[in-house]
Amino acid sequence: MIREFLVYDENEAGHTLKMDDAQLCVCSDDKQKKLSPKEYRFLAALAERVNEVVSREKLIAQAEDAPSGMDSRIVDVYMLRLRKKLGVNCIQTVVGSGYRLSGVFKDE
Repeated sequence: MIREFLVYDENEAGHTLKMDDAQLCVCSDDKQKKLSPKEYRFLAALAERVNEVVSREKLIAQAEDAPSGMDSRIVDVYMLRLRKKLGVNCIQTVVGSGYRLSGVFKDE
């Protein structure tokens, strides 16, 4: 399944983000980005709830192979990596609550 989003950075500029679940690949503004499987799962968890806050605990639970009791601060590391790799700061930190992917799902 390919999902396409129009995501917004801190300047509210629109960027295209495409996720291919079959190939586990991401394109940001038509440039393919290499993500680890776990990074992809974290991004997919955010993409399932665009513009909704997702708690660290829910992100860890959706990362599938995460061992129980994993430190929730590890999510911060993955969000930092995702922001750098995507080249678009479309992942917002909601202090005390979690993270949100800022954007709009595009129907094809």
